[in-house]
Amino acid sequence: MQATAELESLGTPRTMVISSLDDVLTVAAEARLIKSPYLELHRVSCECHEGILTLHGCVSRYYLKQIAQNLVGRLNGLARIDNQLTVALLPN
Repeated sequence: MQATAELESLGTPRTMVISSLDDVLTVAAEARLIKSPYLELHRVSCECHEGILTLHGCVSRYYLKQIAQNLVGRLNGLARIDNQLTVALLPN
């Protein structure tokens, strides 16, 4: 049985077919990031394969990299998180 989920990221709807636990975890992780008050985290993308959730994107502070990991880390069913977020410090 397949289901579909729709995520809104920066005003652009994204639809994906949910057919596995990895898909459910991806949608749940992205939904948590989109609900975050930190706007930079709305642009973080997630990909889950065999229970390993990978975070992709760029944030301006190490603090936000950690916040992103903490937000998705509480999902049941994850084996681990591979935080591939890069930090590009903004000039003053």
